[in-house]
Amino acid sequence: VEPAVLRVLQARPEVELWLGGLVAPTAALDPVADRLRRLPFVEWTALPELLRDVDVNLAPLAPGSRFNEAKSAIKWLEAALTATPTIASPTEAFGEAIETGRNGFLAGTADEWAAALRSLCFDPAQRARLGHRARRDALLSWSPHLQGRRYLEILEEEWPERAVPPPTGSGWEPVSHDEPFAPVTLEAYGEERADHLVEAEPPAAVEAPASTDPAGAARRRFRRARTLAGQGARSIEQDGIRVTGVRALQFARRCWPRAETRLRRAASAARARIDAARRHNHP
Repeated sequence: VEPAVLRVLQARPEVELWLGGLVAPTAALDPVADRLRRLPFVEWTALPELLRDVDVNLAPLAPGSRFNEAKSAIKWLEAALTATPTIASPTEAFGEAIETGRNGFLAGTADEWAAALRSLCFDPAQRARLGHRARRDALLSWSPHLQGRRYLEILEEEWPERAVPPPTGSGWEPVSHDEPFAPVTLEAYGEERADHLVEAEPPAAVEAPASTDPAGAARRRFRRARTLAGQGARSIEQDGIRVTGVRALQFARRCWPRAETRLRRAASAARARIDAARRHNHP
């Protein structure tokens, strides 16, 4: 493609060649090196802006390459969505997308490349016409939902021939009741039997120095209370409220010697307030 590009650059001094990504020119383009612009590799989200700024998109591929024949027409599609016409090598994928002279050009020889370049570079109306047709074809024929339908058709066509038979069973038969049912009477728990359910003796409480951070102390108390509440909830769920109550009382007696007295006083005060409220409401 370089000989055709060189002809156009020498014929029209205002034309520039922009090379994007990892493309590197050869010495053949040295006579017009001042009109070569190198663009770095960019993210795909920035590519539409670059394609919109060029007049013609070139997509040359080496002929006779099985690898190139396996490539898609993505270079045409990306440029078409910005209404930029494309000149591409006549691979199978580009041949399915491009109709020469209508929504782009296919070029296989240096003369075909030169003719297509002259047609688009020297005729702004032709560029606009082919670019808008390419954009219309891309939206109407190559949109994701249409391609999804085509892929589904291919899978459905191939499925009967490629279907894998379902795996066979292992022959193992599950056994639901391997022992006969027999009623069992459970021994009820009493308060006198709750001692053996209490965990090991907790370490003796150590008087902590006065905190200089009231907010931090409050957070620690809150976390401690939340932990105890979670342990109590699990104990109620597993062992019942009676056993949990016995555990809590024994824990309080060991860790806080005055807790029992304070709890009794709080309960007595609560009962007194309830009685006073009842007398006030029902004299």
